[in-house]
Amino acid sequence: MTSDHRNQIEAFSQRLQLSQSPRTVDAYTRDATAFFEFLDDRRLSFGLAAVRRYLVDLQERRLSRRTVARRLAGLRAFCRFQEEAGVLTANPLRLVRSPKSRRLLPHPFSREEIDRMLTATGSGPQGLRERAVLELFYGSGLRISELASLDLGAVNLAQHSADVVGKGGQARRALFGQPAADAIGRYLQDARPLWAGPEQPALFVNRTGGRLSVRGLRRIVATLAVRAKATSTSPHALRHSFATHLLEGGADLRAVQELLGHRSLSSTQIYTHIALTQMQEQYKKSHPRA
Repeated sequence: MTSDHRNQIEAFSQRLQLSQSPRTVDAYTRDATAFFEFLDDRRLSFGLAAVRRYLVDLQERRLSRRTVARRLAGLRAFCRFQEEAGVLTANPLRLVRSPKSRRLLPHPFSREEIDRMLTATGSGPQGLRERAVLELFYGSGLRISELASLDLGAVNLAQHSADVVGKGGQARRALFGQPAADAIGRYLQDARPLWAGPEQPALFVNRTGGRLSVRGLRRIVATLAVRAKATSTSPHALRHSFATHLLEGGADLRAVQELLGHRSLSSTQIYTHIALTQMQEQYKKSHPRA
């Protein structure tokens, strides 16, 4: 790499350190370095044509769309820095679009896996908490952050509902069934009082009486998934399972959108693809004319 390019990258890295995390500084510096090494190896001048050749090279190397988009993000940051410094008068990255990442379908738990996870809940106070967490998580489709922030006063066991505040401060009423209501009731009667008093507003608490964190909830779900030998240990798979199983059961897409707290119907429509795929598999396995 030429000394001029090396000096530009060094100045860029120093500027990033004033406002970015060490991880971002490292990633963007590497992205800019890789690009200029490409230019110098091919004796190309920095410009739109060189950027396009670089993108072609990344594609020929079969890098993922996500990786290409991330490298472009680092290069965009470098070009903005060059513009602000007055070194670059025409930013070629303004004419380049980042590749759209392919939307990966989530992998929900099967109904059998959910049953095995429920069976795998332990005994005693911790087991009651595990059961209540799993029943409410799967039964309501809450996000894990919503579950962690849920307060006692927001849960109505008689009406099988919980008032939550989701992304962007959007409030909604989540619903859950009788199994979740029963599990929460047993937890509130026989487990929670052992750890926390009425002054603690959180629904789910840890053994020291504090609010059970997102990390703690992740650990509970992962532990149950391992015990049940499930295909995933991700807590978000429970939310996917909630939506998928509702649609498989004939629920209206708009209703599922409201229950999930999605602002856009397109965010919910991804679950119709999951349900269709699973129904196709069942059809092929069971129908004599498949």
